[in-house]
Amino acid sequence: MIPPIEEYLIRHITGEWHTIRVEDLPWGLWIRRYAALPPDANEVDGWAVPERVWFADEAGLRTESIWKWARFVATRPSDDSDSGRSRFNIARAALAPYSDGRHDYADTLWGPRHGWGARWEIGADGFPCYEQNLWRA
Repeated sequence: MIPPIEEYLIRHITGEWHTIRVEDLPWGLWIRRYAALPPDANEVDGWAVPERVWFADEAGLRTESIWKWARFVATRPSDDSDSGRSRFNIARAALAPYSDGRHDYADTLWGPRHGWGARWEIGADGFPCYEQNLWRA
């Protein structure tokens, strides 16, 4: 079962993906969930292996194999690639709880200069709320 904050963040991220105005809007979206982060973390370690992954495209959101994510990472062109392919044809998002048990991390990368990372928490009313912007691209 998906924790309520994670379910909310997945809906928030996929909703943003459907409405964002970015040149060459990505046709797909990988969402990855990682193990708990230390309370002072501002991002997910780029080498961390996700615990769970989802993929969204015009057919909807579905759970995928971690190995499909690994294949995507291994075969995508680098930032300085001259292959003519953009590595941002498919957007990426990450989720992770913080080890303090009160906060969750979420980030998105819609393109080379479009994305954000933030700390979220469950408010007194029981609903997820944005707490702190950690970075913005």
